[in-house]
Amino acid sequence: MRTVRFLPPTLLSLLAAVAAPGDDTNPAAEAPIELATLEITAHPTGADERTAAVWVQRPDVSERPTSVGGLLNQIPGVHVDRAGGAGGRSTLYLRGGEENHTLVLLDGVPLNDPTNSRGGGVDLSLIDPAAVDSLALVRGPASMRHGPEAISGVLHLDTSAHVAPGHTAAIEGGGDGLGRAAFRSTLALGHDGDTATLGGTWHTEDAANDAGGLDRVFLHGGFHHAGPLEFSLQAWHLDN
Repeated sequence: MRTVRFLPPTLLSLLAAVAAPGDDTNPAAEAPIELATLEITAHPTGADERTAAVWVQRPDVSERPTSVGGLLNQIPGVHVDRAGGAGGRSTLYLRGGEENHTLVLLDGVPLNDPTNSRGGGVDLSLIDPAAVDSLALVRGPASMRHGPEAISGVLHLDTSAHVAPGHTAAIEGGGDGLGRAAFRSTLALGHDGDTATLGGTWHTEDAANDAGGLDRVFLHGGFHHAGPLEFSLQAWHLDN
């Protein structure tokens, strides 16, 4: 014997509504979902430090601080100490270590001097932030790669010798004798991607103040070869 069961009309209507295809004429059903933009910044020096906590930052030209310490103060967990006025010594303390426990590299060149009386700590007030195109702070010991100076971490400062060809210039002034000027010019050499860069900064602040004024001139130049054998040549001059 075969048993036949009939479904109620209400249940049949619900099943038909579920099985029916969507209305293609409804614009709300076809509206794309826009996700937030995810910005990825490459390591400025290309160093293979993927196992460490790396903070990469590109300074905003319109809001560029007057010191490298001002750039670092925007990074969580970093303490920059400055003694005296604008020209006072500025040092970096990372992860509770001493000032000589962080290795500072300018375009890959170490600035720490273990023979000085401070034990190798770098005075960041000697570097004009207008010359820094990007920086990367590596937290954690990196002695295996960089030597015993990198107990607390490594600070990479990049002046970008291989930036795109172009010219920039800026000048500003303010109270307390503040005056700043900066320029950078990058020229393309030939059709192989070679570039030559020349830049400079001038910064004065409280220069007549015996308690700690600043009068600094920083010049930098470079040549970048982008062929199969890629290399860069850098030169800096500081009068502080």
